Amino acid sequence: MRKRYIILDDLHGSVALEQPEWDLVNTRWFQRLRRIHQLGLASMVFPGAEQTRFAHSVGVFHLASRLGRRLREEDHISEQDEKELRAAALLHDIGHFPFSHTIESVYEDLAGKSPTQYLKAETLTEMEDTGPGTTSASHCQFHEDFGRRILADADDDNSPGKVLRSCDLDPQRLGAIIVGAHENVLLNQIVHSDLDVDQLDYLLRDAKATGSAYGLYDLNYLMECIDVVYWGGAPQLCVRFQGLHPLEHYVLSKYFYYVCILYQKTRCALEGLLQALAVNLISAGRLPSWSDVETQLADGSLWEFDDVAVLAAIREVAGDNTAGAQVRDAAHMLLERRVLKVDAEEHRPDSGAPYGPVLEPGIDWNPILKKAARRAGLQSFTVLKEKLRDPEEAGASKQAQLEVELRTDGTPIRLLVEPPYAIPPDTPSVPATDRSGEVAGRLVLLESLGDTVVGRLAGHTTYISRLYRPA
Repeated sequence: MRKRYIILDDLHGSVALEQPEWDLVNTRWFQRLRRIHQLGLASMVFPGAEQTRFAHSVGVFHLASRLGRRLREEDHISEQDEKELRAAALLHDIGHFPFSHTIESVYEDLAGKSPTQYLKAETLTEMEDTGPGTTSASHCQFHEDFGRRILADADDDNSPGKVLRSCDLDPQRLGAIIVGAHENVLLNQIVHSDLDVDQLDYLLRDAKATGSAYGLYDLNYLMECIDVVYWGGAPQLCVRFQGLHPLEHYVLSKYFYYVCILYQKTRCALEGLLQALAVNLISAGRLPSWSDVETQLADGSLWEFDDVAVLAAIREVAGDNTAGAQVRDAAHMLLERRVLKVDAEEHRPDSGAPYGPVLEPGIDWNPILKKAARRAGLQSFTVLKEKLRDPEEAGASKQAQLEVELRTDGTPIRLLVEPPYAIPPDTPSVPATDRSGEVAGRLVLLESLGDTVVGRLAGHTTYISRLYRPA
């Protein structure tokens, strides 16, 4: 009997790991995730948001294990595929920089490009004239690229790559899953897609930690409705039609999570201040430059670069009289929570809605806000943009109606009920089969369901422009 280890997670309960996974958890690279906040500086707005990338990674591992076990039992993936999936899910955030995406964006700019350029497999689907096809429609994030490099290049005795090789797992293949470039499309889609175990975990985890209802959805039923069909011989992860309601709930939750938590105005002001300060600290040699990052990755010391290291540098510069006054003031603003205030804010949709003008694509709004800032005598501002895809407005056609007869006091009442989420017959779709080749229905993209809330929201774009001023 194989030995198992149990981690008690506050969101998913008991999470079971086998020996290789337990060994990965106990590497110093993975333990470093305990010292990286999941939501950056969000705890300065939501006091409970102290969750870490460590806890999130354990949760993602749990959901990937749950889904992977079912897909293996249904013969969609092999036992080796399942092992690779579990390990990749556990390590998917190993490349995060301190304070997660906040500092990541600073180092992405310093690197100029992703640390290593990878060719992505054609794994994502888009709607063409003949139906869904394969296309490389998106790019992995910087920390995912960098995480792949850590697995491949970090080779000290306590590195994840060494543990992986000791249990016959190839770090390159796991890194490919993390960036969505693995040869097995299903493994990519489970870890790296619009409906992946990463998002399934962080929406609920972050909502719970922030004390907010935004991000909540029906995880268990949605997981049960996830299925695999085949189109042109290739597997496609999809959601069965009866799962459209929980899928709609998920999309709505994700939209409000972004608007109300990730782009909450005070959180954005604090993290913009941290990014500006980090750039100065790097140029002053108080935080590692990109060259230092490369060197420390090679010699194995980069695992020490975490939130604690950044806060120590901020405290140091706050008390250093040789540093510039503006830099010291910025450090004190963060340490004492003196927050920039919003002077103006505008939300604009991507279509001609009555409450705002259309933002033309490609326009750099920074000069506009800079000019407004100068007129107002303001010294600090930031621009935030949340982008999703444009909606497909499918023509609404009459559906077969269900005739229902009710009786009240002996008087019949005749109602005509239209199925609210029936798919119009002219909706672009392609036939799908099961593993044996038997017809299993038709494959349709969410954006094609133009007569549904979820179809419209899947293509909604909101631009948020804010002008900040000193308190």
